[in-house]
Amino acid sequence: MSSSADTKSSRSTFFRHRCGDRINLEGIVTIVACSHCVEKRLECRMLSLSLRCGNCCRDGVATCLPAHIPIPDFSGINRALEKLEAQENAVEAQMLADDEAAEVSVIEAQRVATAARERSRAARAKLSRLRKQRKLLKRKEQEIFDEGRIEAEELERLEELEGFNQEIASANPNAPIGAHVVDWSFGA
Repeated sequence: MSSSADTKSSRSTFFRHRCGDRINLEGIVTIVACSHCVEKRLECRMLSLSLRCGNCCRDGVATCLPAHIPIPDFSGINRALEKLEAQENAVEAQMLADDEAAEVSVIEAQRVATAARERSRAARAKLSRLRKQRKLLKRKEQEIFDEGRIEAEELERLEELEGFNQEIASANPNAPIGAHVVDWSFGA
């Protein structure tokens, strides 16, 4: 193979490995492992960015199917919801405490209320900024993932076409030099 084919292959392999590593790092362990992970005795992790688990993405496995489909277990979701509810309750309690502190006495209340409102306003502004930052990061992450996936798919198609061209050239050794190169772009 030529060095450009090696570069394309290594780029697509590198991309698959990076995406697989990202999914394995950020993803959650699946309730049911896919057949590839069961066969290789690997931990199966998924991320909303991909339909394949991290190991299938990394190893270039085309389809990531569960080994078997169990009865749904929502205990993990229930724990996460309980944790979020506790956090929401804590924030609401703090906001209520700050609001109640604002009504203590006329002179003291003005001072306490001003400080409490400032903290509450600052907390709301910070929460809004953090949510915007998270949204932007998630959008950027999806864009990077999608662009890389498209590039990797294009590289894989080019590699397939290059292999097909080489098969054509080897099937007809009497063909003129360069005849094995076929322009698959169809005028694009």
